[in-house]
Amino acid sequence: MESSTKSLTNLYVMQALAKGFSVFYFVMLPVFYAEKLITSKEIGYIGALFIGLFILGALVVARWLHSLETRTLLLLASCVSIFASIILLIGSISNILALITLSFGVMGLAVGTVMSGVNVVAASLTKRGDRYKSLAKLGMLTDIVRIVFPIAVAGAVAVGASNAAIVLIIIASIVFLLFSR
Repeated sequence: MESSTKSLTNLYVMQALAKGFSVFYFVMLPVFYAEKLITSKEIGYIGALFIGLFILGALVVARWLHSLETRTLLLLASCVSIFASIILLIGSISNILALITLSFGVMGLAVGTVMSGVNVVAASLTKRGDRYKSLAKLGMLTDIVRIVFPIAVAGAVAVGASNAAIVLIIIASIVFLLFSR
């Protein structure tokens, strides 16, 4: 039972970070607009790309729904989130729209994979009668991070350190990698 509790704790952290990633990335769009890295039209395209690849990530997890490969997908998604965050940092420093767009697409895929995969693994680790309670607790705790994480990012942006905000997401990605092992 202790192993199951540790696994659920890891899943809570991964779900919280995934929710934080999705909100963080959308917090950065207005920052890039204000810094004239992207236009308002490009915000719409980038947001649509993120959402489309988020859905694709969820479909990838659905393919392996009853398989142990879901854990492998979570590990892969954590590596992808680090990669996407580094691309975003480079794109924001060098003012390259293609890198910013690529980063949002890759992160959308990673977040879609994680948010769906974590729910699958959490459901498989709990007894049948406790699944709703477990998933509700998972959702409640991770929603707190979904709110707090963007506030930290917005604070970094407010003091003029938008690249520091991106470094924050890279650190969160590395934490995510450690918890997905």
